[in-house]
Amino acid sequence: EQQARALLPAAERLGLELAALTGSTTGAARAALLERAAAGQIALLIGTQALLDAAPHLPRLGLAIIDEQHRFGVTVRAALARGRGAGVPHLLSMSATPIPRSLALALHGDLDAGFLTERPGGRAPAAAAVCLGADERRAAYGRLRDAIADGRQAFVVCPVREVARRGGAVTAVAQHARLLRELAPARVGLLHGALAADAKEQTLRAFAAGALDVLVATTVVELGIDVPNATVMIVEEADRFGVAQLHQMRGRVGRGRWPGICFLCAGEGARTTDEARARLALVAASDDGFSLAEADLAQRGAGELYGTRQAGLSSELGPLAEIADLLAVARREAEAALAADPALAEEANRPLARAAEARARTLFAGDAG
Repeated sequence: EQQARALLPAAERLGLELAALTGSTTGAARAALLERAAAGQIALLIGTQALLDAAPHLPRLGLAIIDEQHRFGVTVRAALARGRGAGVPHLLSMSATPIPRSLALALHGDLDAGFLTERPGGRAPAAAAVCLGADERRAAYGRLRDAIADGRQAFVVCPVREVARRGGAVTAVAQHARLLRELAPARVGLLHGALAADAKEQTLRAFAAGALDVLVATTVVELGIDVPNATVMIVEEADRFGVAQLHQMRGRVGRGRWPGICFLCAGEGARTTDEARARLALVAASDDGFSLAEADLAQRGAGELYGTRQAGLSSELGPLAEIADLLAVARREAEAALAADPALAEEANRPLARAAEARARTLFAGDAG
């Protein structure tokens, strides 16, 4: 909905019809919207995963854009890329922190890659600090209080909504009740996925308008929240989150004239592993999403190059840093061979054609499409 509102003025200037499709678009309204889109009357359709159901019914689909690509599975990209009617649409996958498998796919030639290395004008980088003990955690909340006193706003992110399976976990509902008492008279709101859509929208609008000083939330604030006045974020039990999630959450602060800081508070006690501490230190050391994704790739593997697993080591991949140059050469040679002989019909290319056909039969044996 935010994207649709932002793009509407440009669409109107260009004379393009724009519509939004989400899970809450149901019944006759959904049917009418899909009918108009299939007929080509809607040029730009923006929505949630509900668009995946609509894509097969759009014969003129020419461009599919997946925003925050790391939140979607492998099959989503495959479904959109399969194409209907006029052919396979162009596909653009975007993310501030590409998942390791996407980097591997780009490296192996399945995706082209482009990088936006400049931050938006007038925006300072958002720092991150790791808080490992009670004293550092208290200091983080001290910074939150200072920000509120200066007229700024803050996020407090909790990994669990209300009921936690392990003792001592910080839940959003309990933290909201605690901060209502401790930060009074500051205005503290609560946001999580179980709230009704109207309640969530009302809370977000209140925070964006400055009617709330602090927003306690689950990871529903990871994406799409643009509040330039928010300068402090505290992530409770940050060791429970991945590198991409932490970087995305950090990106919610420092989006205006004032620098932002994100405090990554590890869980209490000895349950925080060395690996988790290293992950927090990695995020705190860099605000470059691509560098973080590369480090994440080295740490948890690229998953399956041919398949749907998005993490873990694969026998098909060697150390990427060592084979990158070789793969680049192989890709150029493959492109040159296809440019000269698209059907691989020449005698010298027939072994390549047989190998490609055998591989395709293995990969798509269970694909009815």
